[in-house]
Amino acid sequence: MKKMLAIGMLLIIVFLTGCAQTTVTYGEGTKLEDGFCVVDDDVKSPIEEPQDPNDTIDTPTGEICQMDIEEYAVTNYEMVWNDEFETDGMLDPLKWEYLIGNGSDYGIPGWGNNELQYYTNDEKNVNIADGILTITATTEGYSSYGYTSGRVRTKDLGDFQYGIVEVCAIMPDTLGTWPAIWMLPTDSPYGGWPNGGEIDIMEAVGFETDTVHFNIHTKNDNWGTSRSIGAYSNINNIATEYHRYGVKWLEDEIIFYVDGIEQFSYIPVVDSFEYWPFDSEFHLLLNIAVGGAWGGQRGILDGDWDDSMYVDYVRVYQEK
Repeated sequence: MKKMLAIGMLLIIVFLTGCAQTTVTYGEGTKLEDGFCVVDDDVKSPIEEPQDPNDTIDTPTGEICQMDIEEYAVTNYEMVWNDEFETDGMLDPLKWEYLIGNGSDYGIPGWGNNELQYYTNDEKNVNIADGILTITATTEGYSSYGYTSGRVRTKDLGDFQYGIVEVCAIMPDTLGTWPAIWMLPTDSPYGGWPNGGEIDIMEAVGFETDTVHFNIHTKNDNWGTSRSIGAYSNINNIATEYHRYGVKWLEDEIIFYVDGIEQFSYIPVVDSFEYWPFDSEFHLLLNIAVGGAWGGQRGILDGDWDDSMYVDYVRVYQEK
């Protein structure tokens, strides 16, 4: 169903994380209407008071995570891949690849979500210092793009089938930002997205306060079909304190955790790739988008600003 506004144009948005039909409904500010996930104007957005664009953002000094593998209720697991970010400067090229641009070079302009940032490998956007990886979205633009940010992945450098992935991180919360820790198939036997699946270990958006989303995308359930599988939890101080975002990926179930506490699990209702494409190797991605179908739902903070994701470690465990 299409809507027209007297002034400008209202986008009919199919959100990545809103309006589930047969599963958990989540994503404040959305509703299902004629098969489309659209803005619900009757829902008051939980936007915090706008921050002062002149405020400076200091590197956080919160307590670093202490991982306990026993919280995942597994035995006989060992670390098979990790990065503790102990060398200042750029990322280890044997572990990470920088993604550059607006997505066009990868066949997905706007990164598939009408995002507004240009990703770079500049240290203003992706940098390691004092044992912390910092990914920064900023209004310091590039060419015709008003925002730059960072997006990195482990494809062909760290690929895994099953296991536990945990990332210790602090999230940005500026209005318009959309940080994510997620996974995509490296060489899916089922084709491109969404057939190959997607595991969103965590996502957040700046217009929500201390809300963490956990999502699964498959051929049968994805934003393109107006169905999504997922849930959300209220986690205190995600923008000021380190939290442990983890996933336990088994042969027939995916379980999401924050700080070692189970938040959500997915078990396919049908034994087919349309519901369970998660039987091949996946790789990890870290990024901050600006704007886009979900991140820009309630606008973007005016003025000059920057905000960052701080990552203390990334660790992967598998059964021996």
